[in-house]
Amino acid sequence: DYTVKAISLEGGSPSLLEAGDLQNILRSIRRHFDLDDAVQISLQTMPGDYSRALMEKMRDSGVNHWIVGLETADRQEHALLRRPYKFDALTMVDAALRTFNPRALSFDLLYGIPGQSLSSWKHTLETALAYQPDHLSVIPLLLKRNSALYTDCALGLIPPQSQVLMSQIAEYTSQRLSALGFYSC
Repeated sequence: DYTVKAISLEGGSPSLLEAGDLQNILRSIRRHFDLDDAVQISLQTMPGDYSRALMEKMRDSGVNHWIVGLETADRQEHALLRRPYKFDALTMVDAALRTFNPRALSFDLLYGIPGQSLSSWKHTLETALAYQPDHLSVIPLLLKRNSALYTDCALGLIPPQSQVLMSQIAEYTSQRLSALGFYSC
């Protein structure tokens, strides 16, 4: 007697699959579960993982909520995170969103990146806000033991982010988003 109201394919791993594999997963879910007529089907990808073919296949499979794993709009911070996607891929996001026109749009953003300033954070936040997203996930970066960034900080090659600045970023973000009508969870 359970009706599925939301399906979320997140975590970066959806972009490792081919569009056909994602379609098969969604078809299988539809075969085995009762989906609400207004089901929200979310897919997270990183900038650069977009193609017209992917967007169209996902739209045709019912994906109606796109999550952009932007993390940062600062070139140096992006390089420091060693992410595999191309930094300049926001133009691909622009084209994909014009093609796809999702029912809902979200951005995942990271703060607390070593070397991040309040100014660079404001730039990242405003870059995401320019897309008029329905949702923002603002996530503090956690340095995981054995990661390259953790090792660089532990060796003193890169200073970790100060707690004072992280608090300033969190406070600024809360005030800015609250003024725009966003609420925090």
